[in-house]
Amino acid sequence: MGISFSEGKTFEIETGFDSKKIEIKDSDIYFQFTEDGDKLVIAGVQELTDTLEVPIVIKIDSSEETYLMLDDIENINRKIFIKDSQTNLTHDLSSPLTLNLPEGTYENRFYITFGETPLNVENNVLSNKLQFYIDENSNEIVVRKNSKETVTIHSLKGFNLLGQELFYWKNDTPKNNESRIGIEKLSNGLYILKLKTDKGMISKSFLISKK
Repeated sequence: MGISFSEGKTFEIETGFDSKKIEIKDSDIYFQFTEDGDKLVIAGVQELTDTLEVPIVIKIDSSEETYLMLDDIENINRKIFIKDSQTNLTHDLSSPLTLNLPEGTYENRFYITFGETPLNVENNVLSNKLQFYIDENSNEIVVRKNSKETVTIHSLKGFNLLGQELFYWKNDTPKNNESRIGIEKLSNGLYILKLKTDKGMISKSFLISKK
């Protein structure tokens, strides 16, 4: 599919800029800007901004991996991202995005964006204040503050790729520099972990592969 950006255009259907998709395949991707709107293979929308989000619909009929990638770019001198609104994570499309999702049609979840979100900027700041990783030897999530930092860790939530919350951990010992959370109840797979602190939120994806 293709999309163009120019001043004065909108998400409404506009002759000469939008093209309807004739056939929807079992696995497919297209634009649909309203619930009952036309399914588009080509769309023309407003000019690029850091806050512009273009919704895409992804239809999957297989449990195999799905790949999203850019085929060609013209006259766009900025990074392009895919945002997952359920996990609040963005992926830089300078490299392909691999999705491992169950069969289904995913609407109002994935968006094409063109600016780093405040969450991502905040993550970069927080990443300098603490470490956040999986200890595969002990099968634990480890959250460790750098010794000179005063960040307070409040809680941790774990989600699957459907956005379903699987566990919640509240930090009862916020003065400790290190906390460990057991993951014995989680099966192997890819998860989204959201860490809440007094300085903001960190969201990261982790592959759990217990021994």
